[in-house]
Amino acid sequence: MSVEWPVRRWRFWLGIVVFIASLFCAPYLFLLGAMGALFPPAVGSAVSAFLSVTLTLSSVVLASPISIRRKLGIWVAVVMLALWAVDLADWSKTTQHWELGVFINRDPWSSVLLAAVGVIGIVLVLMPKDGRIAKQRLCGVFFLIAFVALSVATFADWPVWPDAVPGPLLQTAAGDHSGIKTFHTYYLGGFIDRDWLWRIDARPEVLQTVASKLGLSPVQTAPEGFWQMPPYYWPRSLPPGAKVYSTPGFSHGAGVQYCMLVDPNRGTAVVWVKSLFG
Repeated sequence: MSVEWPVRRWRFWLGIVVFIASLFCAPYLFLLGAMGALFPPAVGSAVSAFLSVTLTLSSVVLASPISIRRKLGIWVAVVMLALWAVDLADWSKTTQHWELGVFINRDPWSSVLLAAVGVIGIVLVLMPKDGRIAKQRLCGVFFLIAFVALSVATFADWPVWPDAVPGPLLQTAAGDHSGIKTFHTYYLGGFIDRDWLWRIDARPEVLQTVASKLGLSPVQTAPEGFWQMPPYYWPRSLPPGAKVYSTPGFSHGAGVQYCMLVDPNRGTAVVWVKSLFG
C-alpha cells in the first residue's frame, strides 16, 4: 500500500500537468495546423480540430490513473472543442472579408461540430466501461465512420447551402435581386492566388447578361481541370445546349478571371473564379 499510493499520486499529478499543458498548446501546434492545411479548405479546419483533440485526449488518457481517466478524458474533449470553437470564430472574424463580394471562410461552427462527431467516436473507443465494452466500442466505430462520411459529404458540398448574392454579381444582373434565384460559393483555397467556384441559378437571359457584363467571350471548351472540381453538382462534361465563356487568357496574367459554363436548359451556371496576383 505504501508503494502503490505514491505511484498513483505521481500519475495523478502527471495527468493534471499534461492536461493543463495540452489545453494551452494543442490547438496551436504547427504540425497539426500544417496537417490540416494538407486537406481541402472545406474540411481542413475540422480535420485540424479532430487531430488536435485526439492527440490531447490520447496523451491525457495514457498519463492518467484509471480511476479518473474517463472523467478527465471527457472534460479534455469538451474543453478542447470549446477552445477550438473560440479559436476558429476569432480567426474567421479577423480574416473574413469580402473578396470578390464573397466570404473566404465558411461558418467555423460547422467545423467544430464535424470534429466533435469524430471525437465522440475516439472517446467511446478509448475509454469503454466494464460490461459494455463491445457495445460502446461498436458505437465508437459508428461515430468514426459518420465523421468520415460527413467529411466526404462536406467536401462534395452536399447539401448545397445558399449564400448571399455578392454585390459585383448583382451589378452584372442590373441589380435585379429577383433575377438570381440562388447563389452558392465553394472556396478552393490558395495563398497568394485564390480560387472559388460559383453556382448561379437564374433565368437563361440573366445568365447571358452576367457573362456579358463580366467581359467573357465564348470558347470551345473549358480547361481540363474545370471538369474535375469537388462539388457533386459540378458538371463532368459539357451538357447538351450548354455554352462556355471565359476571360481572355484565363489562368494567365493577373487580376480576377472567370471561366463560366451556362446551361440554359437547367437555368444554372457554374463559374471557376481565379484571383491571380501576377
